[in-house]
Amino acid sequence: MLSAWQVEYERIASALTEGNQGKARVCARRAVGAWMMEKFPQYAEIQGNDAMKIIRALSTDVQQPQDVQLAAERLAGGLRAELQGGVVSDNPRADVDTIIAGFVSVR
Repeated sequence: MLSAWQVEYERIASALTEGNQGKARVCARRAVGAWMMEKFPQYAEIQGNDAMKIIRALSTDVQQPQDVQLAAERLAGGLRAELQGGVVSDNPRADVDTIIAGFVSVR
């Protein structure tokens, strides 16, 4: 049985297959949030167990490697950021991988 974060992680691929980049980013955010709640509940609880708040916190957490901060910043960007020329994730799955690998490496 897959955990909540693994289910969301798998949904990223489905969304990309459908050509739905926005949905893929949402699934990626949920995957990161669920992973943090499962693996690092203390960190997640500080953010109210809210995936988007966790992503935003990671993007500004100077204790995280820069690549984690940048991946989180890309995932935080949505349609509004995309339309305004802001930063958004072109590869949500890779950004999830970067966050997980980077977060684990500093613990």
